Amino acid sequence: MKKVFYIAPALFFTSALSYADDVSVTEKVIDMELNQPHVEAEGESLVTHVRPASATIPPETPMEVEQADIIDDDRDVEAELAERVKEIKIETGADHDPSNYPKFVASMMTLDFEHNLIPIEKIVNGGVVVDEIPTLVNPLLIPISEAEEYLDFTDNEYMAVVEINGAARAYPLRILNWHQGVNDDVGGQPIFVSYDPVSGNIIAIDRRVAGEKPTTFGVTGQVYNSASLYYDRATKSLWSAFLNKAVTGELSGQKMQNYKAVLTTWKSFKETYPEGQVLDIMNTGYDRNYRQNPYGDYAKTDQMLFPVAYPADILPRKEYVVGVKIFKEDRVISVAVPVNLLLEQDKEEVTLAFAQADGYDVFNIPVTFKVKKPFGYIEVESTDDEVILEKHLGFWFVWSAFNPKTRVITTLD
Repeated sequence: MKKVFYIAPALFFTSALSYADDVSVTEKVIDMELNQPHVEAEGESLVTHVRPASATIPPETPMEVEQADIIDDDRDVEAELAERVKEIKIETGADHDPSNYPKFVASMMTLDFEHNLIPIEKIVNGGVVVDEIPTLVNPLLIPISEAEEYLDFTDNEYMAVVEINGAARAYPLRILNWHQGVNDDVGGQPIFVSYDPVSGNIIAIDRRVAGEKPTTFGVTGQVYNSASLYYDRATKSLWSAFLNKAVTGELSGQKMQNYKAVLTTWKSFKETYPEGQVLDIMNTGYDRNYRQNPYGDYAKTDQMLFPVAYPADILPRKEYVVGVKIFKEDRVISVAVPVNLLLEQDKEEVTLAFAQADGYDVFNIPVTFKVKKPFGYIEVESTDDEVILEKHLGFWFVWSAFNPKTRVITTLD
């Protein structure tokens, strides 16, 4: 049986793909010291740049626990939170404008920080309070034919696309840059689709996280390792897409149930799903300038808006990578492959074998990366029935912050 997931690389299509037959691999392994200090963010604050206008995974191995920076549940959470509130009061300028402080404190206190799997002192405020970046709930969707008539999409405009049970939906990136997430129902399944402009991560997850009744997800305004933290409105637990689970609250440790999410172009979506629907950008219920990207050229520069724990310069900071965590029995391997590296290959499949020794036991895990055309996604699978794969797409500097022992494939010659 094949274990399959999909990651979309369409952001990186600039011309037809070229391929090569024989592939040799250059692999680097990084092991950043866990006590290494945070790298401070560069440039102006996020308040200036971004603030908007009005399959079951086995338990983590000891290595993963170390990477995730798990903390003792007996720590004084209230005291830590109070101290963090003081720090954020300064970060957000609430100490200069006292009228902002009650709003901030009130919003923070709506969240559940108990049972935290990440240290509260390393959570950074993004310059906004809870829900100030509003996710959409059951937005208006229209057929492609109608969108072609009065919306100004260009063929190369990027969309987050989800297809479930034959129903396909496209969510324009220009919308997600302002709202980060959409709570929707696709193919009879309640899902939350999110694109995080700060980390480059895209997810689609089931909204039934606290029983059979679906909840909705919102944006906390808080950031950990330069990746947004979301919360579910049923329990107020915080969720990390890069850790693929809840990291605080009643649901702490619970894994996300993922669906295929693809980042591709409007042209590709129309050709692949002619009966699909797209979010109506003219009727979101919010007054935003959706023709403007609130993050500017952030994705094209090396600028970091927030600190990360484990810096690594093997790749450019904003290099998009396919990050894969390979679970087998009680062991885990993390690997990152630049998306452009896969697209440059002159073959549609690249199979890599990853080895790990445990005493005298050495195992090799084959993982195949398949480039699919013309839709533009990368399929990743393993033929090993004992292997579970967990995938991510995002900026290199964020992936390496969450996975300081990651392996990096730098050439496929």
